[in-house]
Amino acid sequence: MALIRNRYRPMRKLAHTTTNLKLQLPDDPRQEKAFANFQRISHPHLVKYLDDFIEGHTLYFVLEYCTGGDLYASINRGQNRRLDCVDALAVIKQVAEGVAHLHSHSIAHRDLSLENIMLSQGVFKIGDFGLSTRTDELCFESVGKAYYMAPEVVALKVMYDPKASDMWSLGIILFILVTGSPLVPLATEENSAFRAFKKVGVREVLVAWRMADVLDERALELLDGLLQCDPNKRMTIEQVLSHDAFERKANAA
Repeated sequence: MALIRNRYRPMRKLAHTTTNLKLQLPDDPRQEKAFANFQRISHPHLVKYLDDFIEGHTLYFVLEYCTGGDLYASINRGQNRRLDCVDALAVIKQVAEGVAHLHSHSIAHRDLSLENIMLSQGVFKIGDFGLSTRTDELCFESVGKAYYMAPEVVALKVMYDPKASDMWSLGIILFILVTGSPLVPLATEENSAFRAFKKVGVREVLVAWRMADVLDERALELLDGLLQCDPNKRMTIEQVLSHDAFERKANAA
């Protein structure tokens, strides 16, 4: 069961350090309590929970205000609308550390995207937990943003592991960072681009796009491990963080 069903919307900034988010009360008070408790899980790569209060019939969460905006806007301000391999891996490592913290606390995000990664004083932080869920239960809801949704999430009435779907989304984020474009509009057999990808894999897609030289071999291995259509073959967050692609980045620094 999702921690909370209702999405929250930004309402107004509080001074220069916080954002006030309005949230309609969920049907189940236990979900409300679970979500409030979750926001108290602190990590450098998660948007920080500061406070909450109820006014009338509305629950408000006060969250850290990230002055750098979101990653999507940041990338689109650049001339090429993409990052080089080293910079992209630096972003992914920070996001992966945030995901690892969530998964270690039995939480899956289910809406990882460039739009939900915030920047604050040079640090990337995961935000928007409106679709987050417990990882000790399989899910069936088709939720998230189309470009980032794993094949099993797109498929209707199919139970899926939300942690594995987070990993696909992380792979799509890396793909967009280095190419400037989503892999496919929607990961479904009805989409011809997805059928082609499923047949040849991400390496051949990059060759066809004339972007194979954008990534080195270790980064390609990371992408290939994340963008597996079979969720059982997909990399876990622990495997991502221990991958050689990040060791190479550390050694280069």
